[in-house]
Amino acid sequence: MDASGFVVRQRQHLTRRRARPVRRLPRVLLGMALAAAAMLALAPGAAQAQNWPTKPIKFVVAYPAGGGADFIARLFSERMSKLLDQPIVVENRPGAGGTLGALSVVRADPDGYTLLIAAISEISIAPATYKALPYDPEKDLVPVIQLARWPQIRIFRPTRCPSSSPM
Repeated sequence: MDASGFVVRQRQHLTRRRARPVRRLPRVLLGMALAAAAMLALAPGAAQAQNWPTKPIKFVVAYPAGGGADFIARLFSERMSKLLDQPIVVENRPGAGGTLGALSVVRADPDGYTLLIAAISEISIAPATYKALPYDPEKDLVPVIQLARWPQIRIFRPTRCPSSSPM
């Protein structure tokens, strides 16, 4: 799923000599906003979703301001706010590996106005790490759209490589 303007542009840069212009990013974001709005409208309780949004929307980012997730949330919220003609507030709730932000969304009213900008830590890693997680990602959260993908690598000193270190 190459819906991310960042990943698409990065791949083009690596595979072609000349990258595409930056003009592609707004079209990608507009497409993602339309997809998010359509998925929310088709969610359970679609009778209420016909008037959606009637009040400001809140994006909860489970990481500190200035990071990658915060940047994506603010970029997406700016475009989506113009498209929906409603303000979108980005609220950073860092802590506990993203679980504090996820918990605040789980405890919010299930009216479709509080959305979590999530990563792997609060969805997949936290349930495997914490014995008593106060929410169940599979039951309490519903995926709406993938906003971005980015590669992650791990770098180790040659003397401390994981394959040669005792666990």
